[in-house]
Amino acid sequence: MISVLIVHYKTEALSRATLNAVYASNPCPPLEVILVDNNSQDGSAQGLSREFPQLRVLYMEENLGFARANNVALAEATGDVLLLLNSDVVLEKDALSRAYELLMSHKDIGCVGARLTLPDGSLDHACHRGRVTPLSALYYFTGLAKRFPNSRRFGQYTLSWMPLESPHDIDALSGAFCCIRREVYARIGPLDAQYFMYGEDLDWCARIRQAGWRIYYDSRIKGIHYKGGSSGKRPWWLVYEFYRAMWIYYDTHHAPAASLLEKICAKGGIALLCGIALLRNCIKRRIR
Repeated sequence: MISVLIVHYKTEALSRATLNAVYASNPCPPLEVILVDNNSQDGSAQGLSREFPQLRVLYMEENLGFARANNVALAEATGDVLLLLNSDVVLEKDALSRAYELLMSHKDIGCVGARLTLPDGSLDHACHRGRVTPLSALYYFTGLAKRFPNSRRFGQYTLSWMPLESPHDIDALSGAFCCIRREVYARIGPLDAQYFMYGEDLDWCARIRQAGWRIYYDSRIKGIHYKGGSSGKRPWWLVYEFYRAMWIYYDTHHAPAASLLEKICAKGGIALLCGIALLRNCIKRRIR
């Protein structure tokens, strides 16, 4: 069985499209679909429950964020394959069967990701990432990665020199489509609840690699990511959460082995980027 886990927050139309695509999938192992309603309070989850009677809906009394809400679903899921799927991702018909078959036939693969594209046809780069380090992040956020996409040095963050049309191993994928084997989940545990909206996928992937499994990008598994649907226009607190996630990730995976100078530079850089982003967000809202 494959358990499809969806976190929903006031995205009735998008969640409906996501569910329609899931239930219209090509024949594959039995499906279990669990939707966690993050206290939407707009009746949308109840409406989806009536429209899809086979859907299991879990109602939260507060907005738990992405990581904690998915952990609730993970604890309830019974499948031997577990798929975290965003409520704003619409999959192609063979996506679920391909992911399941790949995990069942390659025991050394712990997690499978899809080729996710944005509505304009461009790649959602979060689905194809390298190992996130202070240096790779620096190259990415300063624009060097975009300027030199074929450079193995500057393109580390999104592995931009690698062919996107063929399947291959990567270091990290997107939580928008994260298909994991149950035995891997049992070994590495749930998502880190410190993360509210961002970063939990990078952390999970790092833990999967550290436990000895491969992370695989399969370009034949496809979906459209209507990115930002579940968060809407980014309020200041979501901007803050993005950079807070960077801080947590650095503290967890890099700071313990870093020198004092590196810690000062890395955390100072994150704080600076956060301040600039919050200022831009404030200016944009005032202009509107």
